[in-house]
Amino acid sequence: MISRSTHLSNVVGQPNVRFLQSYLRLPNRPSRCFLLEGEPGVGKSHSAQCLAADLGCVDDFTGLSVIPASELTIDACRQLFDVHLRHSLLFGGDWKVVVIEELDGVASKAVERFLKVALERLPDRCTVIATSNSCYGIDKALLERFRILSYSCGGPFQESCQDRLAALWVERFGDRDMPSGWRFWGVRDKERFSMRVALARLEEHAELCAME
Repeated sequence: MISRSTHLSNVVGQPNVRFLQSYLRLPNRPSRCFLLEGEPGVGKSHSAQCLAADLGCVDDFTGLSVIPASELTIDACRQLFDVHLRHSLLFGGDWKVVVIEELDGVASKAVERFLKVALERLPDRCTVIATSNSCYGIDKALLERFRILSYSCGGPFQESCQDRLAALWVERFGDRDMPSGWRFWGVRDKERFSMRVALARLEEHAELCAME
């Protein structure tokens, strides 16, 4: 299995990751909300998981909650913001993280209103990370609760990802030649590259090589 690093320091090709890294270094880190915005496959969800892991939150038991915005109901919001974020953990540290996937998929105005209030009243030692393919259509007042970090999908991002793919291949197979055409893994068009797709292709070829 090809593994990806779970630390922000190893996220490649996205300059705005430095803002998340600087947040980690703050001596008296405040509760904060981030929105990672960009095309599918550019590392938004991976960055959210890495930030959570760097804060010591890797699963439900250690303070991490992940939910698609489309599944947020008022009851789910209350469970997250009134229960999860305000109760002590049995394991891990005392930091808590909520990851809301695809914020543009919030299903109702009532949930939007709840989030706008809840994000203004986060308890200490909490981080909320949302992702979205686009900020278009998201309530303006809700967006104002977040520090928005845009993720790029081509150019330097693609080059950095391809360097990482090559390094992962060497880590797994040493000096064995990579399959021909590997630089096209993850290329969606002239301007877009998906690391998620590229990693899936890498995994497919790794499995084939393991069977030889």
